[in-house]
Amino acid sequence: MTRIIAFVHAPTPLSWDPVAKQVVVDSQLPPLFGLQPKVAGQPYQPYPAPPTPVSPSARPYRYNQVFDQQAFYSLIDQLWQAHQADGSAICKQTRLTVHDNAHFGIQSAGPVDVLWVYTNPVTTWTNQLSRTVRLGMEFEPLLYGSFPNYDTFLQLHLEPRQVNLLAHLSCWNVINDRSIGGFPANAQLFREMFE
Repeated sequence: MTRIIAFVHAPTPLSWDPVAKQVVVDSQLPPLFGLQPKVAGQPYQPYPAPPTPVSPSARPYRYNQVFDQQAFYSLIDQLWQAHQADGSAICKQTRLTVHDNAHFGIQSAGPVDVLWVYTNPVTTWTNQLSRTVRLGMEFEPLLYGSFPNYDTFLQLHLEPRQVNLLAHLSCWNVINDRSIGGFPANAQLFREMFE
């Protein structure tokens, strides 16, 4: 496998930690690069070698590393820049080395190209919704206050309208053929993954 498309559906929207001066992403992403989930006000920390203990929130992901740590910082910076430009939080990383991971039986390989799509609010998409839909979302903050950052692993009671909007946004993140903020169009990035 030399090309991977990874949709990161997470309850944590992208945000900025002004103290650490870093982008905050969901706890599932940093461990893939050997980094512990973000602690507010502190920079990302690498996992220490076992059996050195780690916090309970970092423990479940301790053995998830498959990519170089340095690749993580370019990933989160590009996701943030795309988001700040009002587009999809999307980033294509090329020629990533896959490291051995004995815990999950992964043998080193590479290089691989990974197209990351981080589920996050997209202003350009929201502005294209009908006024009725946008008003409906505004008047139901319990349903849409955290849209689209639902916990799709544990939050299994989403209303049909929430699911439909989430599916629509995910589809738009793939097929949008317009460049936003100087970034390549999403559709172009996806086509490149199949060439």
